[in-house]
Parts: sequence; structure tokens; C-alpha cells
Amino acid sequence: MKISPFMFALATMICWGVAPIFGKGAMLRIDPWMGLAMRSFVISLIMLIWVIVTGHIHQLFRIELSTWALICSEGILASLLGHLTYFYAIKYGMISRVIPIASAFPLVALMGGLFLFSERVSWERLVGAIMIIVGIIIIRR
Repeated sequence: MKISPFMFALATMICWGVAPIFGKGAMLRIDPWMGLAMRSFVISLIMLIWVIVTGHIHQLFRIELSTWALICSEGILASLLGHLTYFYAIKYGMISRVIPIASAFPLVALMGGLFLFSERVSWERLVGAIMIIVGIIIIRR
């Protein structure tokens, strides 16, 4: 059975919607740096076990250096800097205001796709982007 990208997107939405609740609870007790370190350690351990158990560990050594550079850059921006600032935001802010603003990252990706990959922007995507911007303005008040 093939799962559609839409179903994966819905699963992502649920995971990313529930996760801040746990994160906010943890941030009431610990420093954001410690939270990110703990989370990164657990995720790294799980992924290492997964790669070993599935027999894909040898693939790590065949990946081109340029691909490593791109994935490491993505990881530093998303998993290190992005999540660190996210933890600070939920520690000191209300998740009901922080999450919608942080979740507007598709605007940045839309611009990147447009300028770096020459992706076309449809009217539907443009209207969606405008709605995101209006939503941020409303929430910010």
C-alpha cells in the first residue's frame, strides 16, 4: 500500500502540532540549550540504531561530500539553530502565538523555491502565502 504525500503531510501536522505541548512543559523546567541537547541525543541514538539494524550503515560512506555538506547545512539551520530559537520562543512565549508564526516557514521555502530552483508560484500558493502573512499580523496584535 502506497501512502500519499498528503497523508504524510497530515501526520507531520499532527506531530508538529502535539510536540510543542511537550516542549513547553519541558521548557518550564530546563534551559533551552539542555532541551535541545537532550532531544538531539535521543534522536541521534534512535537514528543510529535504525541505520545499523536496517543494514544501511554502509551507505553513509558512499554519499558524496557535496551531499554531506547540504544535509549538514540543513541540519545546522533546522535542527540546531531553528530548534534552539524555537525552544527559547516556547519557553518565554505563549505557544498559541509562537507556533503559528514559527510555522510560517513555508513562506521562506516558497521564496527559496522560486529564486533558487525556478519553481513556479501558482495563484493558489500566492493566496495561501498572503493568508499566512495576514494571519501572522493578526496573531502579532
